[in-house]
Amino acid sequence: MVECFSDYMALRIPRSHVQGLRQWLGRVLHLSGTWRTPHHLDSFLAKCGYFLHPDSDGDFIFQALYSACFVQKKRANYRLEIRILQKGVKSLEQSDGYVMKCPLTEPQPNHVHVRCTPMFIQPSFQSRRPPSLEKAAGTGNRDSPGHPLLGEALPGLGALELGTQEPDPPVGSSLLLIKQEPLSTSEEESGNVSRLLPLGSSNGQTPWLLSLRGELVASLEDASLIGLYVDINATAITIQSPRPELLQRQEVLNTSTEVLPLWLVSGYSAYSLQATCPLVLSQPKWEILVHIPKERLGLVKRGSHVKEILSLQSLQVHQASTFTATESPDFVVVSIPATGVVQVQQCQEGQGAPGMQAFYRVDLSLEFAEMASPVLWTVENFFQCVSK
Repeated sequence: MVECFSDYMALRIPRSHVQGLRQWLGRVLHLSGTWRTPHHLDSFLAKCGYFLHPDSDGDFIFQALYSACFVQKKRANYRLEIRILQKGVKSLEQSDGYVMKCPLTEPQPNHVHVRCTPMFIQPSFQSRRPPSLEKAAGTGNRDSPGHPLLGEALPGLGALELGTQEPDPPVGSSLLLIKQEPLSTSEEESGNVSRLLPLGSSNGQTPWLLSLRGELVASLEDASLIGLYVDINATAITIQSPRPELLQRQEVLNTSTEVLPLWLVSGYSAYSLQATCPLVLSQPKWEILVHIPKERLGLVKRGSHVKEILSLQSLQVHQASTFTATESPDFVVVSIPATGVVQVQQCQEGQGAPGMQAFYRVDLSLEFAEMASPVLWTVENFFQCVSK
């Protein structure tokens, strides 16, 4: 069974077949000798856009970016032909050929814009939106529950074929039937968040639910019962709630940040609405810290046994030439000198008295080996208003 996501397709490989796949990959990448061993092979796979992760059940998950080597665009589909050598043989003639297939999407940069104030967090997530959904767009508000969620028309399932020349599935189909499956598979203060979404329950699919700190807390229709206010329009969903009720403090590499641990989930699919804000302060320190979650943006598989760790390839801070970056398994932490970045503006305190407020905006460009598109991460942070 091929699963299709925002920027990659995935296939579960039984443990009995993984060596045959490794042998074919070593050949197609023109590797020889010790370079075909799993330790060396994995580094070459990443350079080509392939990833082979062990599963907790002993099987493997083979992932191929839509931009990976040998992935073709044909009749509105991404297609990748793979071969698995039979056990104990070395000839390609004694191998099984398969075609992984997912509907075509146009890759675009992902932009996350996080606005932090002493009372609010306002993350805005933007990613690709296929033209096929433009005519389906409508409007929504907090008083119209059940409005269709619009966004990426990516199916949960793709097609795995055994050397056939069957016609490709129609463009925009939400489920591609699997003709043959030779490999055995198994299943498995206030906040404001905006995110482009796939089709929702109005077309018969599983409804989207809010997941906070890993627990399902409410449907979109009932979000107000727990203090969340949901606004849905043609392109985004916005979630608002007092900041202290949503954000939780987290220690990362001897630094502190506040994390919004929010997801939108439906069936086996999930969209991350996670974002971070610096701690609330009255004055800036000598450095500013930006905590960026290391996770895929867009549609991903929910509850996967595989703990994927993204590999940072490049990082640029648009407002500063000097910065340092450190990584944990879950975050990229960027330290930027405050000089030249922090500005000051006039403000009014709670009682209306005039004051001064420090603030900054930084734009960071990141590229991860496992993601087809770069990420632009923008942070605006406003400090407390201080009387003159």
